Amino acid sequence: MKFAHTLVIVFFTSSLFAQDIEEGVIGHWLMNNQYDLIDESTTGQDGYINGGLFTADRFGTEDKAVLFDGSFSYGALQDSLNHVFTQQDATFSISLWHKTGDALPNLSPLICKYAHTGCGQVERQWALLIAANEGIRFYFASTPDNVNYRSVSTLSDSVANEPQTWYHIVATYDGSLDSNDGADRVKLYVDNVLQEDTLNFAEGMLGDTINGGAARIGLMDYVDTEGAACGQYHAPGALDDIRIYDRLLLESEIELLFLEEETIDTTDTVVTPPGGTGIYDQQSFDASFSIYPTAVNNGEFNLTSSQVYNDLTVEIVSIQGVLVQRISIPQFNGQEIIHTGELSAGNYIVTIKAESGLQSIKRLVIH
Repeated sequence: MKFAHTLVIVFFTSSLFAQDIEEGVIGHWLMNNQYDLIDESTTGQDGYINGGLFTADRFGTEDKAVLFDGSFSYGALQDSLNHVFTQQDATFSISLWHKTGDALPNLSPLICKYAHTGCGQVERQWALLIAANEGIRFYFASTPDNVNYRSVSTLSDSVANEPQTWYHIVATYDGSLDSNDGADRVKLYVDNVLQEDTLNFAEGMLGDTINGGAARIGLMDYVDTEGAACGQYHAPGALDDIRIYDRLLLESEIELLFLEEETIDTTDTVVTPPGGTGIYDQQSFDASFSIYPTAVNNGEFNLTSSQVYNDLTVEIVSIQGVLVQRISIPQFNGQEIIHTGELSAGNYIVTIKAESGLQSIKRLVIH
């Protein structure tokens, strides 16, 4: 007999994302093609990958992310989205998953819109970079040369520095903020944690806007205006699920992106429900129930299963452990709409019980 362990299981799938997490997406690349950058948003920001190889994504699914060798491979998009990045009081967010290589680079871009003198050009705009000695850095320039710019880096060099490890990295930029000499324009998140940061470079004037130039968006290296890699700045490692928004992501939305499709294998784990008894038949545990959407903003979600049950009970419990709603379903035929009523915005746990005991635990976010 297995021993009981307490575990909360979190299930998010991209197809079940709340609609508002897609609001403001102006570029979305799943990285499930090793040759082409195919934009899943409606703005058509397609591009290409040079020298990339398929690899497993952050969930271990083969051929769902792209590996870059750190020497030659890179990705290139178009010179586009300047109307977002360079407007007065611009706001935008960048979210991506990055798997580090065997070693971190000295300083290399994960994604950038930046053609420097190594490209034979002067078209600097912004860059999200990773470095062995400083963690994550975000650079933005108000002129195309290297005269007027700011660079914000995480304080700790231990951020995102483990080799062969997936990290969720988010940068947000708010051009309306001039405090702290521009440092407050940038927030950096790694694995859903807002990082302490520092203004490590502040050259020339802050400027009201990011420079508008002819730079293309590049992945894992700087690229020139023709889309060719320039300089020896290739970053090693893999990329998955890159998103650019024309707005500031909320911390709750960053959490949703971090938890997207996260699953925990329960094959050898016994779940002890609050006040209940552990389940020992783990092969069938949680396999047959789904709820969607997992982030609710219209007062209801769907509960589905491939099986039918008599006397099913659905309980919604606050993060503090308080039972806030119980729904009894005498005959469950595979699908039921669950109304959340007047529940306050926040995070909840949904437990699903049948006559035989606890069947599933899900996480629910109410907006």
